[in-house]
Amino acid sequence: PETINMSSSPPRLMSQKKELLDKLSVCSGNTPEHTELLLNGFVEVLKEYSKEGDAVAIPGFGTFQPEKTDEWISESPDTGERYLNPPCVKLILKSSIVLRKKLLG
Repeated sequence: PETINMSSSPPRLMSQKKELLDKLSVCSGNTPEHTELLLNGFVEVLKEYSKEGDAVAIPGFGTFQPEKTDEWISESPDTGERYLNPPCVKLILKSSIVLRKKLLG
């Protein structure tokens, strides 16, 4: 995945789901409650498709692609104890060219 950083300072992450919902509801003209239902529905659709190994493409935005990882062993730096981490599915966003061009101005 490609990361676009347009400034020398590190990108700020939204710390709360509420902050994202507030911004989305203002931009969309929906109530925060309706916006939350839409966002939760979108997340559920992403989960469903990811479990099946299918990608979700949003034209002009990008494609969410599931990536399966094998189990792996990690070690605690403090105790040296080893842990077996189960396999999982990561969801990778590959941004579209259209989005990248808009972000770069």
